Amino acid sequence: MKRDLIEIAKRRVKTALKDAYYLPVDAVDRLLGRRDSLTPPRRLIFVGDGDFRKTGDEFFRYFVELGGLKPEHTVLDVGCGIGRMAIPLTTYLTKGRYEGFDIVRRGVAWSTRNISARYPNFRFQLADVYNRWYNPGGAFDASD
Repeated sequence: MKRDLIEIAKRRVKTALKDAYYLPVDAVDRLLGRRDSLTPPRRLIFVGDGDFRKTGDEFFRYFVELGGLKPEHTVLDVGCGIGRMAIPLTTYLTKGRYEGFDIVRRGVAWSTRNISARYPNFRFQLADVYNRWYNPGGAFDASD
């Protein structure tokens, strides 16, 4: 229990430092039009390197060309993060739907506000599962 509290405190400090660093960067991106409404602020991107949109677009091509994804299919995204894979699908899954879940509350909240609000066939849910780095206050063990 004590170790979990220490991990939670460490994570909160790390998040606060990241926010402090990226807030001005995000503001400049917004002012210069370098971020559209479906691209999350940099401070909220918690996994993955490289260009957020280009990476999503690359994987979209794989889903369609290699995976045979069709506009009427349903996609289940385990560990959906902050919508990197979902965003390119928003204009493609016209008759289908998208269900994503993740253990990072901020990512699910942003995706729900910014993606689901425009695309009601896209749904994001929090899986409140304990993870030492991403969700140290999680209510459930993965084995549950």
